[in-house]
Amino acid sequence: MDRTPREVEYSPSSCVESIDAELERYRLASDAAAARHPPRELRHGPTPPERLLVVEAALGAPLHVFVHGGYWQALGAADSWMPATESVASGTSFAAVDYTLAPAAPIGTIVEQCVRAVEVVVAELRPSVVTLSGSSAGAHLAALVAQRALVRIDRLLLLSGVFRLAPLVRTYVNDALGLDDASAAAWSVPLSPRPDAQVVVLHGEHETASFKAQSARLAAAWGVPTVEVCGRNHFDLVFDLAAIDRRLGRPQPAGEPVDPDDPAVEVAVAERPGAPRRLMPAALRPDEPDGRPGSGVPDEPVAGGPHG
Repeated sequence: MDRTPREVEYSPSSCVESIDAELERYRLASDAAAARHPPRELRHGPTPPERLLVVEAALGAPLHVFVHGGYWQALGAADSWMPATESVASGTSFAAVDYTLAPAAPIGTIVEQCVRAVEVVVAELRPSVVTLSGSSAGAHLAALVAQRALVRIDRLLLLSGVFRLAPLVRTYVNDALGLDDASAAAWSVPLSPRPDAQVVVLHGEHETASFKAQSARLAAAWGVPTVEVCGRNHFDLVFDLAAIDRRLGRPQPAGEPVDPDDPAVEVAVAERPGAPRRLMPAALRPDEPDGRPGSGVPDEPVAGGPHG
């Protein structure tokens, strides 16, 4: 269908050859990780979607909690299991959050469910440190969780997020969300205060200008780094999630931001003020030819939809 320029800017699939192939890679990689590290289910509410998938590396181990994207209306925890293998190998427990998708739930309810999910899994596992991450719409949810949850979040990784919702109101994305100008403002991520955690905002090199601007705006307001991962797009950046977390090392004490000049971030000096620093994937996995484990691309595409 024909889309307006704004809708193209907020369509991550406009920067990839095939959204179906990208999502099939999620499924194949997640299925492979689940075969190696079968998850257990942990409930955070009474309805079927209110659950987490969890694997423990060891008693009291660091915990990484991931919130999936899909523009609050698609995908799920089972599609998000691909970081589990690398996380467990590094001694980190991993959890993926499921929540009720729109239009069955409004964004406010989804936020409440994600807050409760993180509180439940932290109380259950009692980890030594907690990393919370999210991709796209999941980055929006993770940021709000970090501002609202009654548990300590030590590190917050926000991948390719959409944090200001006003631009979505008059796009196809809003068909399932039902936002108006007031609710879009109410459920956007506040620019103040910054969460009491170590924060890194990341996006892929191959993303729309609007998605990059969303990351830059939030990072500037919070005084934290923006990192552009070279060669990655809105979707395959998630495959680097566990490696990014591992490369950053143990989170600093809560409340201390990442130093943009910290060599652990492995980025080049920005050529202009405010420009994102650039991360080469080879720095994440030096022993891999392209810095990322391979995953299959399907022969047949699967059904697509709005994803973010």
